[in-house]
Amino acid sequence: MTTQIYTRLLAIMLSIGLATSARADVPEPPEPSEQHLQHVEMQAAWAARLQDALILLANNKPDQALEALESLQNNFPDLDTNGMVALAIGDCLFRLKQYEQARKAYQAAAEQHPDLADSLWMRLVEADLALDRFTSAADSLTRVLAGHADAEDKSYAALRLAMVLEHQAIRSLQQAENAYRKAAEAYPGRNPGAKRWRQTHADDLRDTVAQLQAALAQMDNWIRHMPVIWTDGLTPRPALSVQIDKANLAGQLSEPEETRLARPTEKTAVELTVDKDQKLEITVAGKKVPVDEAAQRQILKHLQQALRAANQAKEPNGN
Repeated sequence: MTTQIYTRLLAIMLSIGLATSARADVPEPPEPSEQHLQHVEMQAAWAARLQDALILLANNKPDQALEALESLQNNFPDLDTNGMVALAIGDCLFRLKQYEQARKAYQAAAEQHPDLADSLWMRLVEADLALDRFTSAADSLTRVLAGHADAEDKSYAALRLAMVLEHQAIRSLQQAENAYRKAAEAYPGRNPGAKRWRQTHADDLRDTVAQLQAALAQMDNWIRHMPVIWTDGLTPRPALSVQIDKANLAGQLSEPEETRLARPTEKTAVELTVDKDQKLEITVAGKKVPVDEAAQRQILKHLQQALRAANQAKEPNGN
């Protein structure tokens, strides 16, 4: 790099010399000073070291990249005029899961380089989410949506805000589950059916949360790499596609033992079938019963989840 710089300077000097011989009235420009050449050489060396550090980060070596970048920041602070070093240091810390330090690095970069605002808001949001600061992240995303960001940024902000709200909903459902369990434990009445219903509903909420978490985890894991996607080229791994070719479930419904009192035991036969076109039919006591679209979707999702679980169980590492 230094040799190329000197070659360019020499070419410029020669062309100027030729022009001077033809036009004596044009004064010769001053030769590059030693100080200027040293500065050019230092910039070239800084750029080469920065490139090496970014290659380390791209090759999933954030610890080595961080060491190199911090050396640049400490020894050549004035050369980071565009904030690239400050930004990459935050990305290294984020990749190392040092989220609090990453957030501070991003904030420092924003203060020193205001022009980085468009690149930093997303990183600050992801650091907040990694630290479970959902309210702060939601506030930032709402401001982006209400501001003058471009369409691509607003699309991302809307997607991330939806996921943040889903995380918050999961937490609320978990709190509701715990409340139902406490209500069951503290129930003083003599009706065992009421206590059982509260426990059953708590179990339903637990299962709902598990399904939401499984569906959200994959996208959430990928999205959290977005701050450094410019260095690692990550792409989301698609979820396993599940097609139900045929399903047939049969069982019996009966009233809980504690609520039967003196009545004789009654059992009702129930059969559920799914054909290759995903058409679902339910028969109760030999008669077909209508099932609305929402219930059909839930049943099919449960069956698909069962197939995914079976696939994971057959593989030692669940991959």
